[in-house]
Amino acid sequence: MCKTEAKVYKQTMKIHTNKRKREKTKQNKYKLKNKNSGREQSLPLQNKTTPHVSVLLQETLTLLNINPDQNFIDTTFGAGGHTQAILEKNYPDGAVLALDTDPNITAEQFKQQYNNRFIFRNENFFKLKHVIASLEKPIPFHGILFDLGVSSMQIDSDTKGISFRHDAPLDMRLNNSQATTSEKLTGEYTSLEELRDDVGEESITAYHLVNFLTLQALEKTFKTYGEESFSRPIAKAIVYRRKQQPITTTTELVDCILSIKKKRPQVKTHPATKIFQALRIAVNNELEHLSQALEQTLDILQPNGRIAVISFHSLEDRIVKQFFQKNALTCICPPRAPICTCNTKPKVEIITRKAIIPSEEEQTNNPRSRSAKLRVAKKI
Repeated sequence: MCKTEAKVYKQTMKIHTNKRKREKTKQNKYKLKNKNSGREQSLPLQNKTTPHVSVLLQETLTLLNINPDQNFIDTTFGAGGHTQAILEKNYPDGAVLALDTDPNITAEQFKQQYNNRFIFRNENFFKLKHVIASLEKPIPFHGILFDLGVSSMQIDSDTKGISFRHDAPLDMRLNNSQATTSEKLTGEYTSLEELRDDVGEESITAYHLVNFLTLQALEKTFKTYGEESFSRPIAKAIVYRRKQQPITTTTELVDCILSIKKKRPQVKTHPATKIFQALRIAVNNELEHLSQALEQTLDILQPNGRIAVISFHSLEDRIVKQFFQKNALTCICPPRAPICTCNTKPKVEIITRKAIIPSEEEQTNNPRSRSAKLRVAKKI
């Protein structure tokens, strides 16, 4: 890490480790000097009335090291908060390629405002190389951003069934444009993979998992993707309830969970949180897609280009951390080897030795940011 980067990183960490300090109100807007006019203009960021608030925005912009005329990829466009901030910073000729798997997001306003500086595709980020290959002309990219998890709009949607706060069909697909059915399914499935193969990658829903996985497969899903300590008793309750009639809505599923795991006043997290998280991750194959996407980044980025990943739970963060560590290795020889003979060269330099977390003020203003962690690496 060069001296400049080390200084930036040290300053960023200081903001978030010193609890006595508070971010100033001025950090709610970012000022960009307009090259044409010589004046400063305020970048309109989201406020409390906006459905989705970008997490760790200023920290991400700083550690991506954005310069004018550079090109970036936002793999999870959402409401466009990060994309907008990057477009204001890589002015005047820098571009952003934005992806989002949700078909309800079209980004028409961005297309009109930024013209050829903004490219949008309704695709999942694990198809990153395919998307880039389909562009009209080659573009050198200097940074890639992953803002993982789901957006506030998707959480608050009463049709996707992602949140336990709304009574909705048990779907949980981020892209639910594909028709789905369970008519051909008979009996129980002993693994998620078998069920996915029969239903289809884009058609499988939480309904299929809840009603057709065996007790053991349900328990494994809840443990693996939700790290739920009550996995087995909750799985038993689900199996017992579905024998009476299929579980079709989020409310019915929550009732099953609450019959085992009661609400406790001293615990802020809803008892259904981890089960809903596990089902959403499994339905959308999120962890596998993240691993696939990360592997593609090094082939896409220019030298010194940066990968920034904002994760929201330990499973995602572990994948990102291990990917960075693996590609930062300088030697892969056996530990007892007397000398290095592998000639391994590191592919990345880790910029954030420790994950960046939101400040206390950001966590207070945006409670959904509490679990966020930002990690950044630079391609060598």
